[in-house]
Amino acid sequence: MGKKLGIAITTYNRIDNLLKQIDLIERLSVSDIELVVCDDGSDDETIAMLAERGVMTIGGVNRGIAWNKNRGVFYLFNYTDVDAVILMDDDVMPRIHGWDAEWFEAATLYGHVNYVPASMGPYVIGGGLTAEDVGLSPVVGGMCMGVSREAFARVGFMDVRFGRYGHEHSDYSFRYVRAGYGGFVKVTDKEPMTYFYVIDGGVRLANLPSTGTPEEASKNNELLAKVANDPIHRMPWKDDEGRDAFLAEFEPMSSRVVPEIETVAKEFDEALYLAANPDVKNASMRGLQHYMAFGRFEKRRLKP
Repeated sequence: MGKKLGIAITTYNRIDNLLKQIDLIERLSVSDIELVVCDDGSDDETIAMLAERGVMTIGGVNRGIAWNKNRGVFYLFNYTDVDAVILMDDDVMPRIHGWDAEWFEAATLYGHVNYVPASMGPYVIGGGLTAEDVGLSPVVGGMCMGVSREAFARVGFMDVRFGRYGHEHSDYSFRYVRAGYGGFVKVTDKEPMTYFYVIDGGVRLANLPSTGTPEEASKNNELLAKVANDPIHRMPWKDDEGRDAFLAEFEPMSSRVVPEIETVAKEFDEALYLAANPDVKNASMRGLQHYMAFGRFEKRRLKP
């Protein structure tokens, strides 16, 4: 059985570069790929142009980086049979034929791996930056990362408490290391030091302006320390309202069928039914039970 790779591109108002990126992915990839674009509320021509090209697209409401990346891993690990996923920003451009094979190998070998751009090269302390000779770095940028299905099952999703921008990727990678994937913690006399597995991955960064701000990143730096010892596995929402909103985005894809009895029970008003049907008060059953067993077939009214 062949191995399949999922690629989730997160985007916001960068349709021109996004189309170039997709062209490069299609032209330079050698794997069996499931591609999905996660749109975070673009108001340019992103949705229309992707639909014209037949590119699978999810999202459409601006929720922030963590939420948007969660869309990708949720879709790929729930609705496709991929073995690993690359989460990549829309400014990460493949530059080598077969680039995806390197990512697939690294993700499945280590469970989690990060791209190290040239700007972060000085932090790398060793390694050839390949799947076979992985590099080590105490910092990661989060613009491109690989995750295996096995590791994802233990770590879950990005923490949406990080909001719109900043350090959601750091927390995500720290949690993989805590779960035993993508790096290790070195105990020193001063304080523990985390090292992440990094690769070059046959990609480069396009020179595009960031959509986040230093103020947002600084604020989230405090949150990063605050949640450092929280449970490793996180869901893609922080409360019931967020859960309902997140899952609603995937309702059209769900195989779940709502049985008739659920729909009736949710809308049924016991008092109104008994007021409309006084004889039921003398029955030895509740109004809803009577309606399901007899009332609906007798065409009884639900309210006066």
